Amino acid sequence: MAKKLFLFDFDGVLVDSLDVYHRAVSWCLEKIGTPIIKTQEEYVALFADNFYAAMAREGVDLDAFAGALTEYAQSVDYYQDVKPFSAVLPVLEELCRHNILAIVSSSSSQAIRKILARFRYNGCFQDIRRYLGMAFPGAAGGGTAGLPHRRPGRTKKLGMTPKSIASPTGEKCDAPDQQFPDTGR
Repeated sequence: MAKKLFLFDFDGVLVDSLDVYHRAVSWCLEKIGTPIIKTQEEYVALFADNFYAAMAREGVDLDAFAGALTEYAQSVDYYQDVKPFSAVLPVLEELCRHNILAIVSSSSSQAIRKILARFRYNGCFQDIRRYLGMAFPGAAGGGTAGLPHRRPGRTKKLGMTPKSIASPTGEKCDAPDQQFPDTGR
């Protein structure tokens, strides 16, 4: 049986980080004097379109928000509260027996590795790529889910051919010209 490469987003797919990010965004918005959200439902609604565009439409100064987010990230280990989705581990264990698994995320690769080790996922993934299109998950209209599905140089490094790439739903990625942006990592 030929190996396939499965790409996973991290936040919201492998781990439940909704509370963590809701808290972070709420704190930042309070800090800059634009508390446009109170509930998780209001936070999630910002992702119906582009996260940053939705905040800008609500009058949020995005530069001030970015500054507050930097301050928050330096003072809080917000990944301490991230929880794995319990049903995911047995699926990952089965998939990694005969396939190659990798993560593409806007979250820090270092933080992801720390969380993977904490929950004993670290043996499942052969690569973690940081997508820096936006600084916050979902900012580009759905996080990494909206990314192109392949990066030929990376698949070669993993010993895969472009036709070997599949999503967890079994969909094939057939557009040979699609590539991930080069993040330098």
